[in-house]
Amino acid sequence: KLGPGDRLIVLNGQYRDTYRIAESAANGTPENPITVYFASGALLAGSAPGTCVNDMLTVARSYWIFEGLNMTPQGCPAGVRVVGNVRSVTFNSLHISGAAMDGVVVEGSATGVALNNAHLHQLGTLEGKDPATRGTTKTPEDSQFAAIRAQLGSVELSGGKMHNIFGTPLKLTDVNGKTVSGEELLMLTTRWGVSVNEGQAKWW
Repeated sequence: KLGPGDRLIVLNGQYRDTYRIAESAANGTPENPITVYFASGALLAGSAPGTCVNDMLTVARSYWIFEGLNMTPQGCPAGVRVVGNVRSVTFNSLHISGAAMDGVVVEGSATGVALNNAHLHQLGTLEGKDPATRGTTKTPEDSQFAAIRAQLGSVELSGGKMHNIFGTPLKLTDVNGKTVSGEELLMLTTRWGVSVNEGQAKWW
């Protein structure tokens, strides 16, 4: 029911569901985006691995702004997914922790996705909480997951920090699907001003 220029306030509390801003929802406009503001005590809380089949939050509309989104996806496939037809979506002070899989996924043809002051940690596996399954992912290098997975040019970061990630903090690919790594990736994180702490991925 939200339209351009509207602002939704999510009050304090735990919201145990998955959410999709689907094609049936409205787009905002560059001049009048749709804003969702999360109070400091509002938390999107996922469920255990094997019981959550959808991403915690899927955004399929353009010109939306999310302020202070805080989530613990647990066993959901991803915390946030921005689908490929989106042209502009902004996350200010995004906080994602405690996830079995990916933190943020931006699909290839999406553009104008901004992550400002994001704090992403304890992502990539929850097996440390279950001694019976610790053998599956022994080291961060064994994990296929990432804190942020996107195509180069679709996402822009500004500040923030990532730590205790099982897998890759940033998994960026070019238009041919080739992974961006090494010096080019370091140049990007330096330009973005993002703090990425390596060597902190461990059983917590």
